[in-house]
Amino acid sequence: MQAYHISSVTVVDPSSPFSGEQVDLQVRDGKIVAIGPAGSLKAAADMEELKPGADVRVSPGWVDMQVCLQDPGHEYKETLVELAEAAIQGGFTSILCYPEVDPVPDRASVIKGLMRQTQSLDLDIMLAGHATEGGAGKELTEMYDMHLAGAVAFTDGLQRPANAGALLRILRYMKAFDGLLLLSAMDNKLVPDGQMNEGTQSVRLGMKGIPEVAETMAVAADLELLSYESGRVHYQPVTSVKALGSIIAHRIAEGLSGLTTGIPLHYLIHSDEELSGFDSVLKVMPPLRSASQRDELKTNGLGEQLIDVITSGHKAQGIEEKQLEFSLADPGMLGLQTFYPLAQQHLVESGHLSEEALIMLISLNPREILGKERVSLIEGGMADLTFFSPTVEWTLEAKDIPSQAKNSPYIGQNLKGKVWGVMTGGKLHTPHA
Repeated sequence: MQAYHISSVTVVDPSSPFSGEQVDLQVRDGKIVAIGPAGSLKAAADMEELKPGADVRVSPGWVDMQVCLQDPGHEYKETLVELAEAAIQGGFTSILCYPEVDPVPDRASVIKGLMRQTQSLDLDIMLAGHATEGGAGKELTEMYDMHLAGAVAFTDGLQRPANAGALLRILRYMKAFDGLLLLSAMDNKLVPDGQMNEGTQSVRLGMKGIPEVAETMAVAADLELLSYESGRVHYQPVTSVKALGSIIAHRIAEGLSGLTTGIPLHYLIHSDEELSGFDSVLKVMPPLRSASQRDELKTNGLGEQLIDVITSGHKAQGIEEKQLEFSLADPGMLGLQTFYPLAQQHLVESGHLSEEALIMLISLNPREILGKERVSLIEGGMADLTFFSPTVEWTLEAKDIPSQAKNSPYIGQNLKGKVWGVMTGGKLHTPHA
């Protein structure tokens, strides 16, 4: 492992006594060996000296809890190596993958095979296995075996358990190893052929809508069951402020610390008003909500701390899936590379979050939910770090996207805020430096 002397970076870490201060940082063998006021430390002879720039911040490495893995089976969309590169460029040192792979991740042998593929990559790639066979929501998988093989959580993606009985069996099974269930809040059976948010826009565009009640109704039923049989449940994605409020109120009332929430960033930025041109790049599931619902998510969801985690919701789709009529296109958009500038512009600069609050939502909280080792900017702390600048401006070009898929609505746009690099596994990666 290399040794580094990093000069004059500003700490953004609610758990560090140096938060808000400009410091020098020294790292050796993957650990922070010294940290002090800028200019106070002298580099050792064997240290690589780095000067990122006066406006560069450093925080505990970012963790993305919702990334779609397509490899193996759909490598034409995005390979594992391409996904890892996008994550590093986006500032993430750890990602939790929802594997949409072939064979499906519903047995230990598949998890073991995927784990072997990730070992040579320069970031922490965690895997979620299916809770039910084929992700169909009915028959339970051997989750304990997958847990032993390396799965850190279980989910069927947007497919919810077929009924309350199936959810009850999942919760009881997972108690044996304190498993984490990633549960979609949306009942996709309510309007199985819905295309967008139900409202004035869906009526105007003549598309079948998916109402907010698809989330509030499903969550209400789940919470009743969770009063009877508790468990570690992370609702993700949740796009309804009412559903978020119900989940957090239930957590407080019942003392359920293992009940948490997450939302992809694009629900805090876009709305169904942008679908007038039937741009399939903006087709996601759950659908983009109305502008008023989006604003409520930012004002109340973030302001009242109803949201525990913000993710990229990264999902690569190829031309075959996206260059179709809106109703025929598959949902999903890229989100890793552009996560930070969008969060900086729409959440921090807008006043909805402080820099420290953003780091809580994309680093500290995800680590706690996943049971990962705590990272803090202190001497002796693990050097799992993200370096970023809120002022650097850049333009996303299609050629700069690592994956073969280009389903990003931000191609050609000027963005403000950029990741300088990440440090993980004792190595510094500076793709944009």
